[in-house]
Amino acid sequence: MAEAMLGCGAIAPRHLTAWADLADVRIIAVCDANRERAEALGAAFGIDRVFCSMSDLLAAEGGRLDFVDITTPPGTRRPLIEQA
Repeated sequence: MAEAMLGCGAIAPRHLTAWADLADVRIIAVCDANRERAEALGAAFGIDRVFCSMSDLLAAEGGRLDFVDITTPPGTRRPLIEQA
């Protein structure tokens, strides 16, 4: 399964570490409104596909994704879930 991580804040590294333990999951992209934060997280986990908007992520990777792990603050999730 191909996954993208949406939200690269404090909880995201924990999620990525857990996903890395599963043989059938491959994290192919990270996305965060803060490009520097997304690039840093991607570099730390060997993920080179970095996006700053959900729209850009889905336009580029949407056909390859099986799911999106959304780790943004709770109040921001509903529209992101609907978009995903």
